[in-house]
Amino acid sequence: MKKETYIAFSFLIWLAPFLLAQNEGAEKVKLPAQAAIVRNQALPPEDEIGNVIVTYSDGTTDTWTLRGNCAEPKVSARGVVGWELYKLEANGKTLSRYGSLYINDHVVLCDHGKVIANLASAKPFIEAWDFTKDGRQVVIKSRGAHGPAVIELFSLRSGPPEASVQAYDKNLPEWATAYADAD
Repeated sequence: MKKETYIAFSFLIWLAPFLLAQNEGAEKVKLPAQAAIVRNQALPPEDEIGNVIVTYSDGTTDTWTLRGNCAEPKVSARGVVGWELYKLEANGKTLSRYGSLYINDHVVLCDHGKVIANLASAKPFIEAWDFTKDGRQVVIKSRGAHGPAVIELFSLRSGPPEASVQAYDKNLPEWATAYADAD
């Protein structure tokens, strides 16, 4: 082997680990622009449950979850990424159910790839959630298998809600109006 070929080959071998891990640690420095679900193929096609994939502002992507039990990912104006988390059975592979309904009673929030909050809803089935317009809080609407829904306002850290109202209440606070139950 010629000396130049040997040097070039050696350089490629030295560089290979850096090329293979070009997005490793990206969540710590890149700004998330959007998030989506890569559907869990073991579930029926109508269930949009799976793993969260984040697209950064530079167009590169990373998969942020691996257990296949996430849904409804969103990105705040501040770049915080959140998603609904579905409960798993003790085997860690099967989604927990109540009758025919999958139980999704948590929203997970991540900032720069680090979990900053695991928010538990008042009821076992999250119907809707989103960040507030300024991205400083999260609103979650949840309901039991039957009965009224609850709308809760959370900060971007684990803990109890800052406020809670019934979805059927009249004169809801501004943060809850988009989640009101229809008359």
